[in-house]
Amino acid sequence: MRMLSSRLNALNSLLYSSPSRLHSSSSSSSPSTSSRREERRSSSSCVLRGDREGANASTSRRSRRSLSLRTAKGNVEMQQHSSQEKHTSFGVVRQWDGHTDVVTGLHLRERFFEVPLDYSDVSNGEKIVVFAREVVSSRRPSETLPYLVYLQGGPGFEAPRPLEASGWLDKACESFKVLLLDQRGTGRSTPITSTSLCLMDSPRAQAEYLELHRADSIVKDAECIRQALVGQNLQWSIIGQSFGGFCSLTYLSMFPNSLKESFIMGGLAPTTTPGCTAHAVYSALFKRVQL
Repeated sequence: MRMLSSRLNALNSLLYSSPSRLHSSSSSSSPSTSSRREERRSSSSCVLRGDREGANASTSRRSRRSLSLRTAKGNVEMQQHSSQEKHTSFGVVRQWDGHTDVVTGLHLRERFFEVPLDYSDVSNGEKIVVFAREVVSSRRPSETLPYLVYLQGGPGFEAPRPLEASGWLDKACESFKVLLLDQRGTGRSTPITSTSLCLMDSPRAQAEYLELHRADSIVKDAECIRQALVGQNLQWSIIGQSFGGFCSLTYLSMFPNSLKESFIMGGLAPTTTPGCTAHAVYSALFKRVQL
């Protein structure tokens, strides 16, 4: 106890010493000792500053690498643990689900599919991601309902994200699970952007890449998704709006046995049948939808 008390007294006397005493004590250090302390402090500061700069550079590299990976995957965070591989006539397709959401009268589910970039050369292994949003009514059971795939107009536009149950979509959800497809190159599918095109070697390379995003490839994406989602032996229905109507006709031409029915909202191709002009078709349509 005496030793502890003496140590405490010595500490108190040091803490409460007068400034002059502290100054004289510090000034008694030799110049060489002071300079060595300054050198150590300066060296430590440089090391810390270097560590911070190195850490910042490393973080920057990781950020660029992360951005590059996100861009390559179409800005989609792939949920590897929940993905499934499905065998199709186009090869193995990997699919996974994203977030679910609820809006007025509707339940929404995100679906992602990894499909070939070039269907004429599937063996090269190059893949892109195609996104689709599954929409069902929240007012009635939907587990046993068939699919209706919506092909958006454009070209070059993603499918809309519904904010409520209204219009044709509300009516369609009475009989179907509706799949709103972001056609390849648009929306949350692997996108085509000015940046991604500038990374290509030449205008020819850009044109060859864009050539892989025409209606025939969009239809093959849809057919690939059909086989992965419902199986190769089950049909589904499609509905096309404007350019999506032309895609519907392409689908009917390429894979007629895959479709139960096709609804077309515009985008009807010319016909050589006598009297079946565009004016006659839209006049008949107007009478059917007239209230």
